[in-house]
Amino acid sequence: MASFVQGVSQDYTTQAGGTQTLAFGSNNTVGNFLICFINHADHLTPTFSDTAGNSWTTLTDFTTTDVYVSVAVGIAKNCKAGANTVQVAFGGSSFATMSIAEFSGLNSFDVNAGVNGPNTASASWVSNNLTTNFATEAIFGWAVSRQPSLTVSSPFNNVIGVNRSFFIAFYQLVSSLQTGISASGTQYSATPENQCSDIFSFYLAAGLVDPGGMCGMIF
Repeated sequence: MASFVQGVSQDYTTQAGGTQTLAFGSNNTVGNFLICFINHADHLTPTFSDTAGNSWTTLTDFTTTDVYVSVAVGIAKNCKAGANTVQVAFGGSSFATMSIAEFSGLNSFDVNAGVNGPNTASASWVSNNLTTNFATEAIFGWAVSRQPSLTVSSPFNNVIGVNRSFFIAFYQLVSSLQTGISASGTQYSATPENQCSDIFSFYLAAGLVDPGGMCGMIF
């Protein structure tokens, strides 16, 4: 069964050389699963790494036509033990919001679903439906908007770090197969603007499996 170990987030920052960094509050445990969400600007291409020397894979680097709603997600499986700072390099000056988390009991990518685009009817956002293939999984997601005060609704009750002004990363641990689960929430209600979101899941398998099928994300 997957379990949450620790998580931390930081609001928009700009760092010299275009590299964003965020440290875990406690040492990582060997063999655990690390995930990083980063909402960045300027349509640059991020590269994930960390000071522990783990191998990172970029799951997605999604950019809309809006310069302020670019989101990338990176993971490191079977991590090394010890103090660790996650680094995301952009190859140019950028500002970003980061959320990082450590989980035990995860190593394989399952399926994903997502949706993006303007929402002119209301100040809410919603992802496409996700159906899992295994009983015990961790479902992750994010939402981003140019409007502040994003929230996420049940069953996604766990925010990684804290809810940042224009970006939110969240997860939910499940113990049964999920059919048609989706994530939803609200943004600042006065002026609905461009928004996007995505949810995806991981499970525990006997061996490490490289994530695949990323072109299947529905954007």
